[in-house]
Amino acid sequence: MADAKTATLIEQLIGIDELCQILKLKRSYIYLLTHQKKIPHYKLGGQLRFKLTDIEQWITDQFVAVREDINLVDF
Repeated sequence: MADAKTATLIEQLIGIDELCQILKLKRSYIYLLTHQKKIPHYKLGGQLRFKLTDIEQWITDQFVAVREDINLVDF
């Protein structure tokens, strides 16, 4: 029987279809990101799984700060 830590991890794992719905991204794009190792994932029995907390951190890491010194009048 799995211990509590393993059970918690498994409960947090989602499949690619659920991730596509959450992120509003195409399945092919998620596959590309996993192939390029740009998104955290697990491969279990040939199936992709994603841990929600890892995805939340990955989204946070994608943040691009806005430059405050851009003068929009120049455009």
